[in-house]
Amino acid sequence: MKRIPKFPFEKAIIILTAVVVVYAAVISTLNFVTNPKIAYVNSAILLEKYPGAITARDSLNAQIERWSQNVKTLEKELEQLNSELITQAEKWDKKTLKKKQGVIKKKRQDYARYSRAVQEKAARLEQELFQPVYTEINAYMKDFGDKEGYEIIFGTLAGGNILYGRDAVNVTDEFLAYVRKRM
Repeated sequence: MKRIPKFPFEKAIIILTAVVVVYAAVISTLNFVTNPKIAYVNSAILLEKYPGAITARDSLNAQIERWSQNVKTLEKELEQLNSELITQAEKWDKKTLKKKQGVIKKKRQDYARYSRAVQEKAARLEQELFQPVYTEINAYMKDFGDKEGYEIIFGTLAGGNILYGRDAVNVTDEFLAYVRKRM
């Protein structure tokens, strides 16, 4: 019986195995090199803890509180007029009753107008106070991303477009620490 030498077959298996190993190494290296470094920040936490946002929010809340005191004063005046109408209406003649009802109607209109104006002012003030904060955050974010080598840093929003992200790619705390060092 003639025996077929195993050597050429074994050599082919070794060469094939080596080619597969080299191919896998090249592919994994290319994959590592070409995979972009991606992260996200939790925008709600960022705006809650960012120093400039804290200052802007405190200023906004203080102004809203002042405006709210004025709204409460108008509410009290309106309540007093309504109470007076309920308790005293039977004692008044038609002319006095009509005059008091006119005063109440005007006070309600003033109250509604002032409440609307306060809401509009609050929205404008919020925009004025926070726009510089957003600009500052964006500048810091660009600098942070460049220094840390990120290709993309996403921002999450409530109901936004990032539905899941591993904590390992959440850089909110790292970004806040970076900003605090720079300030």
